[in-house]
Amino acid sequence: MKQANPIAAAGMAPSETNRSLERRIAMRAAEWFVLLDSGEAGATEKADFQRWHDSDPEHARAWARIQHVSRRAGSVPAAIGSPILRRAAMLDRRIAIKALALLIAAPPAAVLAWNMWPQQGQRYVTATGEQRDVTLPDGTRLRLNTASDISLAYSTHERVVVLHTGEVLIETASDPMQTQGAGRPFLVRTAEGQVRAIGTRFVVRQLDAMSIVSVLQGAVELMPMHGSAPRRLEAGQQGSFDEHSVGAVEAVDATHGGAWAQGVLAVHDVRLDEFVAELSRYRRGYIRCDAAVAHLRLTGAFQLADTDRILQNLIELLPVEVTFYTRYWTAISARNAG
Repeated sequence: MKQANPIAAAGMAPSETNRSLERRIAMRAAEWFVLLDSGEAGATEKADFQRWHDSDPEHARAWARIQHVSRRAGSVPAAIGSPILRRAAMLDRRIAIKALALLIAAPPAAVLAWNMWPQQGQRYVTATGEQRDVTLPDGTRLRLNTASDISLAYSTHERVVVLHTGEVLIETASDPMQTQGAGRPFLVRTAEGQVRAIGTRFVVRQLDAMSIVSVLQGAVELMPMHGSAPRRLEAGQQGSFDEHSVGAVEAVDATHGGAWAQGVLAVHDVRLDEFVAELSRYRRGYIRCDAAVAHLRLTGAFQLADTDRILQNLIELLPVEVTFYTRYWTAISARNAG
């Protein structure tokens, strides 16, 4: 709150500060806070506030707590802290008041609430060949695959993971901030649209002009950016979508669908050139696959921790030769019949 605000926080003993507030008092304190901080309050409103503040010790305690929240604006969820404390018009005032009242109503819940919002815009990035586990404060678990980039956008309306590049495995948790059995939706946004989770474990991959989603548990809804009705995918299904529509839905093996999260590249009857393209995501440098062997097909499960070993294994599985010219240049060609 601005230094110019004439209302000072009342001093409270620690035991008083730690007690819960009645919701009606917390709500009224939040209403006063938003009004006074908006700069719209005149002399009459300020006098009315002072009478409210002085009429009940609980009112004074609520104001002391809300002043404490104001001073800790950097720790308040950005969806609340920015619109209220910095008066950015990002949220409807009514929603902002309710959110702030929730923060101050019960100190333990307020602390939890602060922790339920990851830092807005916080990014997680992995390099080529790297994978990373992230547990969000709301209990949602993420695993980023190789060369991936995500950012977070949590608010009072929704929980959002933005997938900029790469691939992420998500196991959603129930919203700790839910009320009356309804929580904020969990969404993954891509360049083509968004995916709405329905209590689920699923994988989203960003390709050029296309997003691919594999559902391992639960269900999701695919919502292209310029499409019509959402398309639902159930566990064991995989679908892709562009900005306008959802493609054909296919079956996906629940084990193979998330195998990379276990450090395994699992393939079934794929062309060698397709396998090489997938392996290249996890290996720095360039792998050239000669056209003469590109059509050969491959089935197996390979440990991603050692991509050199994977390439060497190809010699045993297929009639090919693998030549390592340098650490970053490898060639796969037909085996010499002689």
